[in-house]
Amino acid sequence: MKIRKGFISNSSSSSFVVAVDDEEVAKKTPITFKFYADLGSCSDIIKTSEELGKYFRHDYGEDIEEWPHWAEAAASALDSGKVIIIGSFSDDNGPEEALLCEFGLDEMHLPESVKVLQGAGGY
Repeated sequence: MKIRKGFISNSSSSSFVVAVDDEEVAKKTPITFKFYADLGSCSDIIKTSEELGKYFRHDYGEDIEEWPHWAEAAASALDSGKVIIIGSFSDDNGPEEALLCEFGLDEMHLPESVKVLQGAGGY
């Protein structure tokens, strides 16, 4: 049996080497990364209350009690001049979308102009 020595990189682990000012910096340094996801390319864009109502009736039926909990917040956002984006991510579309599937938009640092009404992650 061969035992690999040195750096390892595969789908479940990765080796690294970094230089920091001191040990305390290493303990307190968060790892962040930035990527871009085009929300509009995988989503429905809703601009009016009429479009929102049509969307909900199509996907959830006529009974308002069956509509998702964020329906009222979406209607309120439209009334204040916002645009609603309703979409989903798939882990079949690469590592960025897999990350969004796992953690959801709620855990992402988004521009202040973006308010997440529903974006929990998890499989």
